[in-house]
Amino acid sequence: MKFLTKSLYMSGQRCSRLLWFSSRHQLPEASLYDKHKFTQGRDFEKYVKKLFPDGVDLGNLNHGENIKETQNLIHQSKTIFEACMVYKNLFFKGDILEPSADGWKLYEMKASTKVKDEHIPYLAFQKYVCEKDGIKIKNFFIEYINKNYVKQGNISPNELVLQKDVTEEVNQIDDIEENSEKYIEIMEQGKPPEVLISKKCNKPYDCPLKDKCWGNLPEYHVLQLTNWRKYWEFFEDGILDIKDIPRDEILSSNKDRVIKEAVDGNKIIINKDKIRNFLKELQYPLYYFDFETFDTAIPIFDQSRPYQKIPF
Repeated sequence: MKFLTKSLYMSGQRCSRLLWFSSRHQLPEASLYDKHKFTQGRDFEKYVKKLFPDGVDLGNLNHGENIKETQNLIHQSKTIFEACMVYKNLFFKGDILEPSADGWKLYEMKASTKVKDEHIPYLAFQKYVCEKDGIKIKNFFIEYINKNYVKQGNISPNELVLQKDVTEEVNQIDDIEENSEKYIEIMEQGKPPEVLISKKCNKPYDCPLKDKCWGNLPEYHVLQLTNWRKYWEFFEDGILDIKDIPRDEILSSNKDRVIKEAVDGNKIIINKDKIRNFLKELQYPLYYFDFETFDTAIPIFDQSRPYQKIPF
């Protein structure tokens, strides 16, 4: 039996093809940059957990042990980190589950500097599973990063972590059951579904299957233009190749006009006059300073902020 997790649910929200490959662990290997981002999330979680000193962490248990221990701790009204729950073939591991006077509070930790629309379904999926297991969740929160926090000595979790109550937004979502049934059917299909290329390939970030799904586009396709609103208009009108854009079409971007001219003429375009004029403006001797930058969710230097670009 395949289990639908909260991350797979979110893949299904975005694209059924992404869901199918994700459920089989057949996505391309993550880049070093993406792996770095993942570790940033783990680093942030450590400081959020410090705000719940009585929490019991079940993250090291296997799923079966975790599910049993989660129920034990719920009966004891304990705050739980990484609580696991399962209902039929829906499974989730929650970030923080905290008891309150008339129910439970559920927290989702996100190493971002703002609450995003896609964070809400994460909690709505967990709410559905909890309620099916008889656990009433009264309030839902997103724990995220204070982008204005400045490190001074040891990290202060109270200043680093911001919290937003998203209970109202989560309670407005009522399609979890319907979507879950649809996503499970997709996961159990023998072959990946065919899905049309769309704006979702780029939002909220580039899909890991983008290169695979876009591989059959013409060598010089309209999605390579710089005006994304215009190139999606072309694509939706069935114009895939830049050379098929009508010659009387007025392109607002100068760069796109140059690209169109180069593709139509099958030639390289070099603006020699601009290069010549630029070179004339240079005053010798010339000096160059090259550097790179990195950023971290948790600042590692005093006087620095989360995700501040640090040169090296």
